[in-house]
Amino acid sequence: MPESTGLEVLSDALDAVQWTHKNISDRIIIAGSSAGGYLALATAAHPECPRPLAVLSIYGMLDPASTRYIEPGTPLRAVIADLPIALEEIDAAMNSGKALDGYAFPESPPTDQRFRWIRALHQAAKYPDLLTRTPGLAGQIAEQGADAIPERYRTLFPVSFGLMEDFPPTVLLHGDDDVLVGLDQSTSVAERMISLGINVHLEIAKGQGHGFEAKGEVDIDAKEVAGEDTAIKDCLRRVITALEKAV
Repeated sequence: MPESTGLEVLSDALDAVQWTHKNISDRIIIAGSSAGGYLALATAAHPECPRPLAVLSIYGMLDPASTRYIEPGTPLRAVIADLPIALEEIDAAMNSGKALDGYAFPESPPTDQRFRWIRALHQAAKYPDLLTRTPGLAGQIAEQGADAIPERYRTLFPVSFGLMEDFPPTVLLHGDDDVLVGLDQSTSVAERMISLGINVHLEIAKGQGHGFEAKGEVDIDAKEVAGEDTAIKDCLRRVITALEKAV
């Protein structure tokens, strides 16, 4: 996005799971991090998705109908002074008709145009609008709740409409010092899953921020050395143990 719609992105993820299930193995764990965590949850909740053994979300931005994504004014890292211009750029890309099949991680995210768009979408609270191509939807959700979401787009809001008591076992990993995707994205989903009787394991990485497990080489099988801080290793081991119990 913004070149593709939310339904198109979800369809691609669903196709990948269906193909894997048919051609490789029916023993599948659907996993993703950050926006990918959202996509993992939405894919697993889709009525046409083959049931996975488990779902893993790593600091996922899981609920686009939550307060963070429907109330404008909260910047991501720093305020974008030329917000209207950034939103115009997003609209132009959205209407370009040129879908992208990938985007290389930039050498300098703070100066990258697409990362600027991400910040703009957070600051203006436009994610529900962008996912559905429905201008003003975020504001409608803020006023009326999730019932404001049109039926045809509800698969894009798995927390609101896709969680049932037979949902696959789920593992949620999140750092409690994440300033990009708040910890509440995982804790609130865990609470909802528990209330529905879903098997969920919430693993909170103390003092860790966004991308913490990818900022250095972490070998959980390596022999530990004296004085080593094993907090991250221990955290990841608990995640793996939870997944192993599910499969």
